[in-house]
Amino acid sequence: MRKLQVLLIFLLCFVVTSFAAQPVEWTAVVDMASIDEGVIKISAEIEEGWKLYGMDLPLGGPVSTTIQIEATGAEMEGDLVAETKCISAEDATFQSTLEWWEGNATFSQRFKVVEPLATFSIKIRYMSCDGTTCTRPTNSKLIIEINK
Repeated sequence: MRKLQVLLIFLLCFVVTSFAAQPVEWTAVVDMASIDEGVIKISAEIEEGWKLYGMDLPLGGPVSTTIQIEATGAEMEGDLVAETKCISAEDATFQSTLEWWEGNATFSQRFKVVEPLATFSIKIRYMSCDGTTCTRPTNSKLIIEINK
């Protein structure tokens, strides 16, 4: 009976942590400037009190945010741009100067459509902390399709 109780408590803890809300929610939209040129806008909504860590952090701390865009039927123009400025300050959790976003962060990537159907697969890897706890490095994936 005792083993069953321990097992049930363990399972309950596992289920609760598995379904815990993520403090960062990702979305992506396309803004077409013309019939064959546009911009992908990737946005992160960051829960109050949480940090989304920057894109170029030193080793030994939190995982840097990375955004990779794979395109079929389109060509990327230029580099991914972080439109929201990072905060750069001493991070109490990692005891070093780091960069992060709070509240929200927006990134943009210009592209040119070269086929009637363009598909963008956006892979995001990130980590966030709230001063007392951190998420594990997390992967998100977004898909966008455009019909010319």
